Amino acid sequence: MNIENLKEILNQFGWEYQLESIRHGCYQSPLFEQILNNHKDLDIYQYHDHFYKLKSKAMTLDHELIHVKYFEDVSAYIEIITNLQKDELTGLYTRKKLEKYIADLLPPSTVVLLDIDDFKQINDNYGHQVGDQVLKKLGQLIVGHIRQGDFAARYGGEEILIIFKTNQVQFVKKRIETMNHLFQDSFKEFQTTFSAGISLYDETNSIQDCMKQADDALYYVKRHGKNNSLIYDKRLENEISK
Repeated sequence: MNIENLKEILNQFGWEYQLESIRHGCYQSPLFEQILNNHKDLDIYQYHDHFYKLKSKAMTLDHELIHVKYFEDVSAYIEIITNLQKDELTGLYTRKKLEKYIADLLPPSTVVLLDIDDFKQINDNYGHQVGDQVLKKLGQLIVGHIRQGDFAARYGGEEILIIFKTNQVQFVKKRIETMNHLFQDSFKEFQTTFSAGISLYDETNSIQDCMKQADDALYYVKRHGKNNSLIYDKRLENEISK
């Protein structure tokens, strides 16, 4: 087998590849460089809707050492792994995935804990299937309004936790308010709203403290009219303890 036979075999597999040798120089298939420039995570690369794993090996053809690099399409495996990490109903990450995520999270970030207002009444008045539709719609809104690099998980029941990779808490508050306005207009039969607590994670606190602060701010909103968002402030501690 010669180098042209090797190219033919790699083409039959549908792989994008690079061949390098002293005699033949370097040859790349058309999309190899484009995929190489779209590094996703660790040794996974993304091009359009497909995910690729970069592999390499050395082989001898016609007494010549050939270095082969090629991209194997692993999209099916990525989809399986991703689905296992996501909540089936909302499309957001699971709490277990959240726990792994925050274990490696470094500041700064802004944490938002939100809870659908009067969700039990929706289930009681309209049925659990409608309640599921409400949760699904909120999940879709969140996915559509967070940025690449942000993180959102179903925290439990109708609670959702979002981590924005920014220390601009006022920006986050405005983004949350936009989501809430859209959420209110999602169903014709009834109005849906949520309450949210917001807290800044920086060098002065831990991520666990920050999540507790977001929870405290959410609790305050729930006690004072709901359908609102509030940035945590230490002055809230006295109000919450009342």
